[in-house]
Amino acid sequence: MVPVRIAGTEERGIVLDVAEGLVPPGGRRAGLTAHWFSRGVVGQDQRKYTGWLEAESGGRRVVYAPHTKAGYRFPASTLLYRLMAGLATRWGLRGARAAGFVPQPMLRQAVNDEYRRYLAERHAGEVAGEELFRSLAAHTVEPDRKYKWTVLEQLERETKERLRRAMQKLAIEPVDDPARVQESRRQGERFSRVAWLDFMKGFRTELAGFVSRFEKAEQLAPSGSEDRRLLEEITNHERALLEFADREFAGRSERSLEPILAILHTPPPR
Repeated sequence: MVPVRIAGTEERGIVLDVAEGLVPPGGRRAGLTAHWFSRGVVGQDQRKYTGWLEAESGGRRVVYAPHTKAGYRFPASTLLYRLMAGLATRWGLRGARAAGFVPQPMLRQAVNDEYRRYLAERHAGEVAGEELFRSLAAHTVEPDRKYKWTVLEQLERETKERLRRAMQKLAIEPVDDPARVQESRRQGERFSRVAWLDFMKGFRTELAGFVSRFEKAEQLAPSGSEDRRLLEEITNHERALLEFADREFAGRSERSLEPILAILHTPPPR
């Protein structure tokens, strides 16, 4: 796999610019792919081609002649994304059942087991997150930022307790991981020394990935069920953190806590 940049077109095909030495000279069959994703991977644009590639000796110029193409495009609409993801999942399951690969009782058991594992994973994540933000608060001197870390710690704690109650109903025993907790504590100390905006920049990227994965995980429970509402709460938790980081990075720090305070049951006092 080699990264390329489109440099133009000519009669033979698309002119690509590549780093020197990455593509050997000569002709061969090759694939070309390009993609674009919006924040949270809700909007998507994917293109795939197969064709013939000609590389010149000792240069960066490559000519690609596509023969076939495939792809799809989603606008950046959460509603459309969820609708299409749900339809694709149902279509795939229907085909699997028709082919005899997924008997109905086995399917229900598989989804139930995956749901239980997901709750346990999210609980462990909240335990680690609570410790991370507690450590950040402990190593932050500036009062306003110290309070913000304390609010985020409270969000992790409340979500952890909500998950613990759900796990108790399903007889799922939380698994303690002292090593992960200790690592979160060390990370908090290290991150407290990172410039505020630099941290928020990386934090936003990580949270956007979490939001995308958590939205997909909502399909583990039927729509309208209590389990589905819990999964949606988990996603909303992560969206609130992402909105916090977005506002901080955009210089709107005076209102950055609003999305988190809006879902907290017991905001910490200043």
